[in-house]
Amino acid sequence: MLGELPLMLEDDQHLWHECSRLVTNCIIFYNMTILSLLWVRQEATQDMAHIAHVSPVAWQHIKFYGRHEFTKASEPINMEEIVEAVAHHPMLSMRTKEVPG
Repeated sequence: MLGELPLMLEDDQHLWHECSRLVTNCIIFYNMTILSLLWVRQEATQDMAHIAHVSPVAWQHIKFYGRHEFTKASEPINMEEIVEAVAHHPMLSMRTKEVPG
């Protein structure tokens, strides 16, 4: 059923919750690393308005589905390259805009 864990044993449910918490913390750390570097970069130009309301818990840009292989040694993530790309693409504000009326 939707919204229910398909795990029967309490230990399995506990493990699932701990794994979920680990993934959540990894996403927050990844986002905060990018936002921190972007903040420092934008602070020099005083152009920080578009990142002031971005949530560090956003996950829309994270690929959860597909095949992931963790046995191969991978290239280090180039955070500066990611920050450079983000700096050139406007972000949507997390604030709700008031509708005139």
